[in-house]
Amino acid sequence: MTAEALAQMEGALSGLQQAISSIQDTYGQDHLHSTVVKGYFAKLIANPKVAKYLEKHQPEFLSEFRSIVQMSSTLPAD
Repeated sequence: MTAEALAQMEGALSGLQQAISSIQDTYGQDHLHSTVVKGYFAKLIANPKVAKYLEKHQPEFLSEFRSIVQMSSTLPAD
């Protein structure tokens, strides 16, 4: 392995470590936001008037909201 190749790998590793650190810094807040949004969508589609309006005017939104509400977790699948 050449010194240049090693330097490139070290640079790539450093970039990956910074990206991981950034993700770790915001993970908790992002998960909380996802949980709150899921609860909000559940309340929206539980309201018959809202559900009826969405079904008539924005059926694709209603379908996506239902999919989100039915998720067993807001965590990504492994």
